Amino acid sequence: MPKAFWLVVIAAAGIVAGVIIGQQVRPAAQSSVQQPPFAYTGTVREVMHMIVEPSSTALFDSVVIDITADGIKEKKPETDDDWDTLEHNAITLAEAANLIKMVGRPVARPDELNVDPQGPELPPAEIAVRIAQTRDAWVKHAETLQAAATEALTYIKNKDADGMSKVGETIDNACESCHLAYWYPEDEKNKK
Repeated sequence: MPKAFWLVVIAAAGIVAGVIIGQQVRPAAQSSVQQPPFAYTGTVREVMHMIVEPSSTALFDSVVIDITADGIKEKKPETDDDWDTLEHNAITLAEAANLIKMVGRPVARPDELNVDPQGPELPPAEIAVRIAQTRDAWVKHAETLQAAATEALTYIKNKDADGMSKVGETIDNACESCHLAYWYPEDEKNKK
């Protein structure tokens, strides 16, 4: 038989063997990887207060135009350090959304009540029930926040101060829509 024929046979055999081996290896590798158990250190309230609030505020306040009697003062990121700090905050905010989405994270510590018991905020136990009953919507709110942080990251990488000025409202809207759904749904004055 010609040499070319044998080369084709060997190549075909190699391809078939590769497919068979690949099919045998992949499922075993995938099934051996399991999600480790999570140990929740912070509550949703703490993640919001200690991670989401400072990161979102840094992004929201990165570009400010202040009109006073003394004139117009503009604040915007200018140095590489300014942009690096914003990048840190955008990534932190995007990853905080993953922390919020984790199933089983307590809303607040058992002894905590809302800041103003007479105010519009629901008690943590009621917020937890709302989250459990509307889990898909809760995740969607977190993903909306994550998308806003990712949008900010794009502007940051391009050093686009105008984009940062616009994305601040997107971040604020993402936060407020979730708060209106879960924290203070009865607060009519904050509904738009």
